[in-house]
Amino acid sequence: MARYQADPVVARIERVTAQRPALAPIMELYRQWYAALDRLPPLAGAVRISEEEAARKLAQGLPVLHDCELPLHVDALQQALKNLLELVAQANSSSYPEMAEALRRLKQELPSQMPYLVQAAIPQADHWTRRRLARQYGLDEAVLVTILTMLMRPAHTIWWESVANLVLDRPWSRGYCPGCGSGPALAELQGKEGALHLRCGMCGADWAYPRLRCHRCGTRNPQTLGILQIYDDLESPFVRTCSACRDYLKVLVCYAPNPPEMLPIEDIATLELDFAAERAGFTHGIGPAFSS
Repeated sequence: MARYQADPVVARIERVTAQRPALAPIMELYRQWYAALDRLPPLAGAVRISEEEAARKLAQGLPVLHDCELPLHVDALQQALKNLLELVAQANSSSYPEMAEALRRLKQELPSQMPYLVQAAIPQADHWTRRRLARQYGLDEAVLVTILTMLMRPAHTIWWESVANLVLDRPWSRGYCPGCGSGPALAELQGKEGALHLRCGMCGADWAYPRLRCHRCGTRNPQTLGILQIYDDLESPFVRTCSACRDYLKVLVCYAPNPPEMLPIEDIATLELDFAAERAGFTHGIGPAFSS
């Protein structure tokens, strides 16, 4: 069964493309990338961890996947990265020919570079590992990080879904992911009650979080917490802001949680909110929120 080309995902990509023509190139990139993923075998295997070990980690504030053996299917991962590099190169061949050439050179040298790329793709990777690889191929580091994030999201989703049943019924009130430790990419107001849930930008985990608390610095001071809206419709996305740490988080209004593969699409579809928040002096924290 196609996961990444499921009807709701394809329909959302088509709707974003029609409503926001400026986003058509990135939507087309995701459409082709998702089609490639559905043709490949899984990029990762299930994580093995006991219920007792998971409970111990959560009680200590550790993500469940922390220090676990994370099975990767390297052949499938390499083929996926090969496909992704070519897709990004094609999308930028006219506007950024030097970048496209660098990506194709990296694609040709994948067999020798794959161990380093896998190391660099882990969210908690050493910043210098990524910088060295980017410089070696003449790439902007942000471009490399974006590509590696797109590559590793499906693997992280597999890892999370293999341990999710060990997490869902246990308390977790931290602002970083109970699965992989990454920071939230988005939040959702779910159900008729509008309960706030944070959504991991890497594995897609979903966890409840207090509405009157900053996800980044943890402040509960209502005088520092605010809302930024650019749409009149009350069911449209908006931004949660914190004047204490100057962080922000976009919030989607939905009755049911979005599947993990939909989150990057929704993140891109709401770029107007990012621009508005940045103009107001807020920034969204980048990278993992958990560090051991």
